Amino acid sequence: MVIIHLKQENVEVELLWVAGHVDIPSNELADKAAKHAALEAAGWRQDEDQSIKTLQEVKLQIRKCVMADWQRGWDSQNEGRFTHNLYPTVSTKPMSTHFSRDVDIKLNRLQSGHTLLPSHAHKLGITNTDLCSCGNDVGTINHVILHCSNHTAARGTLITKVEEIYRKSNTPYHKRTVDLSTLLGQNQTLSTDVRLSITKATASFIADSKAKI
Repeated sequence: MVIIHLKQENVEVELLWVAGHVDIPSNELADKAAKHAALEAAGWRQDEDQSIKTLQEVKLQIRKCVMADWQRGWDSQNEGRFTHNLYPTVSTKPMSTHFSRDVDIKLNRLQSGHTLLPSHAHKLGITNTDLCSCGNDVGTINHVILHCSNHTAARGTLITKVEEIYRKSNTPYHKRTVDLSTLLGQNQTLSTDVRLSITKATASFIADSKAKI
């Protein structure tokens, strides 16, 4: 009805598409101003209600509450503590190594602690022993990645790659660790790019070692 009235007054009306308000500060301000004007026109005064928010603000607040609740639950659970030590902070961001599906599955198993390695398989009653095939120790994740003599060559390549990643990224020497948490990409003292590069190097180790994970 407004457009018809304007046309009768010889006012040209043109409808244009504009980008959504999400994460565009000027548009967010315009959205707030429009809502405020509409409320004022309806007789609302600013001092009556300070809780009026844009849709984007509401969505952001909901997301913060959901993430905080998820984090509290993750911190307080009794199960999954191995994975919690690797991933202490919850996140919705996936980490892909861009390797084969088989390698990605094995990497996920290592990160979750649920593998086909002797230590876990023995707990599930799949094998009669928890000893590694090398015969030197229990076949844990830590043993297979860091110590097993069956994978000495692949491990040497892995360590060389990690050292090169540290060198190219100018990582401070006191942060240049080669432990299980670091190799599985969860050393929070390192940058995201360095952690991803090290995870990819570990994925390559998995492929080269042909370990039954």
